[in-house]
Amino acid sequence: QFGMLETATTGLSESFPNTLGKHKTLTTFIMCVIEFLLGVILVTRAGEYYFQVLDWYATGTSLVAVVAVEAVVMSYVYGAKNLFAKAEDMSGPRPRFVRIMWISLWYLVTPAFAVAIFIAMFVDYKPPAFSNGEAFPEWAIAFGWAVAALSMMQIPVVAAIQLFRYRHNLAELIRPTNQWLDAVERRKRSGEVFELESSLGDGEEEEENTSTDEQGSII
Repeated sequence: QFGMLETATTGLSESFPNTLGKHKTLTTFIMCVIEFLLGVILVTRAGEYYFQVLDWYATGTSLVAVVAVEAVVMSYVYGAKNLFAKAEDMSGPRPRFVRIMWISLWYLVTPAFAVAIFIAMFVDYKPPAFSNGEAFPEWAIAFGWAVAALSMMQIPVVAAIQLFRYRHNLAELIRPTNQWLDAVERRKRSGEVFELESSLGDGEEEEENTSTDEQGSII
């Protein structure tokens, strides 16, 4: 579970750089302790059933919902072209074929698959059951949906807060922060961003020189 732990600690550290960000090791240790305490219930005699409820609702349902919303928002609200342009700002320009491929995937394939999986998940939904086929009690199912909603509700709640904060200038919501722009500018000044661009330019110059030599030989 290293990936999930690192995702949580990195998000907290970057959200609160002046407090948690300065104490990354301590933040990671506290997160490990909290996750350990939350997982103790899973090693009790009823732990198998708690695990089944969490696995049924907390992982699949919320994960698919978050991915579907993220795919649609990044592709159509923020814009796939803007997303690729920002990627090029960080890593350098890419060939036209690569640009068309990624933008097409973000506009069509990824949102379509994400939304289709999300719909199919509810169409084929069946409540969890014991090994003998008996359905879980209603309170256990309600607990599972509450856990799933805990992560899914963050999307509309945070969206409402941000819309209220920037209600007088909604375009500011999709603009890069000054911190991100400063990082890109530092990379540009150091030459990292244009490393690929220079290599592509060298390749184009070689092709032009080759074609010129061939024309000269023909003449």
